[in-house]
Amino acid sequence: MIIQNIILIYILLFILYNVSSTLTKNIYVYNNSTYFENLGENVTKDLLISNEDINIYFVDECYDLTILYNFDFNIERNVKFIGMNKNGTIFDYKNTNKGIFHIEFDSNCINTGCNFSFENIIFQNYNHNGNTLLSIFQIISESMNFILKFQNCIFRNNKSIILKYLRYYDCNPNISLDKQPSIIVKKCQF
Repeated sequence: MIIQNIILIYILLFILYNVSSTLTKNIYVYNNSTYFENLGENVTKDLLISNEDINIYFVDECYDLTILYNFDFNIERNVKFIGMNKNGTIFDYKNTNKGIFHIEFDSNCINTGCNFSFENIIFQNYNHNGNTLLSIFQIISESMNFILKFQNCIFRNNKSIILKYLRYYDCNPNISLDKQPSIIVKKCQF
C-alpha cells in the first residue's frame, strides 16, 4: 500500500510539473510603457524567472521602433507577439535602421524546440540606409530546433532584407532533419 501511494505521488508530481511547464503568461504592452522601452530585456527576463511561455499583446495602434537601435531577445521558450488592433498593429521604423530584432535561440531549444511568432503586426518603413549587413530580423542560434512564424503580418515600404540567419560556428553540421529551423509565413503581405 505504501509503495502504491508513493507511486501515485510521483505520478501526480509528474503531471503537475508538465501542466505548470505548459502555462502561458499574458502581458499587455502599451506604446508609452517602460515595458515596451525595454522590450527585449523584459521578455528575456520574464522567460528566465518564469517557467511559462509568453504571449505579448500590443494594445495600441502604432509603436515607434526607433527608441532603441536593437531589441535583443534570448529565447528559451515560446514567445508570441500579437497585435490587437483589428487592422494590424504597426511597428514603425520611420525610415531608419533602428529597432532591429536580434533573436537568439538559447541552447535550451535544442531538445524542446522554441517558437517565436508574430501575429497581426505591420512592419513598416525600415531602411538599412546603405548598410546591407542590417535587416529587420537577425536570428542567431546555437540550436537548430526553432520556428520563427509570421501570421497575418504586413511588410510595407521596407528597404532592406527582412531576415538574416546566423549560425554559431560550433553548431553540429550533422544535426538530424527533425531539428532543422523553420520559418513559416502564413497570410502575410509583402
